[in-house]
Amino acid sequence: MHSRSLTGSIARGLMLLGVVALVACDGTNLFTGPPPTTGRDDTEGPAVQILSPSGDSVSAKPIGDSVLVTVRVQDKVGVDSVAFTGVAFRGDPDLGTDTVVTRFEEKRVRFVASTEDTTVSRFLIPTADSIKETAQIIATAWDSAGNPSADTVPLILGGPDVQILNLVGGEFIQAGRELSVRVQAQDPQGITSVTLIATGAVTATVVKPINPPADSVTVDTTLTIPNGSVGELQLLARAANSLDVRGQVGPLTLTVVP
Repeated sequence: MHSRSLTGSIARGLMLLGVVALVACDGTNLFTGPPPTTGRDDTEGPAVQILSPSGDSVSAKPIGDSVLVTVRVQDKVGVDSVAFTGVAFRGDPDLGTDTVVTRFEEKRVRFVASTEDTTVSRFLIPTADSIKETAQIIATAWDSAGNPSADTVPLILGGPDVQILNLVGGEFIQAGRELSVRVQAQDPQGITSVTLIATGAVTATVVKPINPPADSVTVDTTLTIPNGSVGELQLLARAANSLDVRGQVGPLTLTVVP
């Protein structure tokens, strides 16, 4: 789980953006003030966890691509609403030159009936900014008592978009067989290589060079799951573009059974 405290530059960014009070909304106009309070003696914000993007050091998107954000929110009082945004922090706060730049248009979801545990997804639309940098995807949630909490993950803007097309986390894989894996990678800078990395029950690395580089590639490969293998298997797919910027998806966790 990622950091839930709004400290440092993230906190300053949220204050400058006014995300706690002003965010784009889905449906009803939400610019009329903070969520209502229930009068209950509750001062703790919801537990917020961004599930996607994964938030690892090489999660990336090409410039101009939208990003799907999925977040899980839990609160004993009940979840009232969730806001999504994506920003970049530029400059040096020690020199007073720090600025917050919106990289993805903001969205907010309000629940008609509050729930104690929910998972919600929204596509964030990119702004016209074309600078290559690391942005912060921010999900802020309020409970029914009006308490906010947030989670953030980094996202490289200007790197390959990578997807594993035929597998999802939680699947069971039988030992003694071949595991087929299909990886798709896209980047207008041109994909130069696709790498599949397996750890856990099976350890393997498969590298597929792409020559000449292509804007979009789909790579099919297989992993041998030896007899006797058992337990969790983590799969990670990574791609590099012609500028040597890397993006990845995963790891997906599968379970190898006899």
